Amino acid sequence: MAHKPDKSCHDAGLSPSQRRALEALLESVTIQAAARRSGVSERQIYRYLTEEPFQRAYLARRQQQVALALHLLQHQAVNAAAALVQALTTGEHPAKAAVHVRAAVHVLELSMRGLEMEAIAERVAVLEARLASLEQGPRA
Repeated sequence: MAHKPDKSCHDAGLSPSQRRALEALLESVTIQAAARRSGVSERQIYRYLTEEPFQRAYLARRQQQVALALHLLQHQAVNAAAALVQALTTGEHPAKAAVHVRAAVHVLELSMRGLEMEAIAERVAVLEARLASLEQGPRA
């Protein structure tokens, strides 16, 4: 079953036309295709892309999509490790083994990179919070 990113909190305050354009942008390769899919003109979509609330919603939804993709990859990390072990311990045809090994390595690399990025994002958030509290100064 495919997971869908949560739309509710990010789309608040957008018009129905903006919501259609946002959904179409997330599901289309080009703005022209998004315009056809949403029934919103290309010109209007370009206009939306210059508006801060739309930009925030679009970025948040894209970040959700990437987070979901990373989650799916991380979920397969154990299978990827098992595929590497199997390639090392069985007499599988080298060409077939090479494909499995390469795919497994990619899954593990992308999973680790995702974990590293999450850790960095957490550290940045902590630092930003500390900076904000320092900028507020001591309270009397």
